Amino acid sequence: MDKMLELEENIRGEKFFELLDLCFKVSTYFSLTASPIEEFRNSKNHTDFLKKLEPFYIKSKRVNHWHRHYYLTEENARTVHIFRADEKAKDIIKSKFNNLLLHILINGRYSLGDLPEDLCFFIDNKMFLGTLSHEHYATAYPYNEEICEALLKLGKWEVVEYSDEEQIILDL
Repeated sequence: MDKMLELEENIRGEKFFELLDLCFKVSTYFSLTASPIEEFRNSKNHTDFLKKLEPFYIKSKRVNHWHRHYYLTEENARTVHIFRADEKAKDIIKSKFNNLLLHILINGRYSLGDLPEDLCFFIDNKMFLGTLSHEHYATAYPYNEEICEALLKLGKWEVVEYSDEEQIILDL
């Protein structure tokens, strides 16, 4: 397609769950990025969540660049965990999150907590939907008009001209 979608407003609640249903239906893989904060990465909440996803785990990789985010030095590199898309994995995500940017309610406001962030989906090895949680950013790369329309019904997106500049291709 010659267009992509950029998120204008976080998708929450039932619309988020419908979006997850769509993403898991069409995707082969999904990824989550470990928190950049060591204390969060080592928290029981973070490690328990990843442990629940172990049956779907494929690999982890240290990256200096991921969707819409550059980590300029090796010490700032991030760890991305890649998983097989599966209904049971979807249920685990639904049990912890109610919005696309994976924000959690802390003291009455949404923010990043001690769980992984940056949920991304891939069809085969090509990104279908990518998020950058702390920047409140998401991009979708619909592969046909039907999928584009489905995404537009589930959230507030801006339709923009396609660019593969931030497209991630998995190296499995």
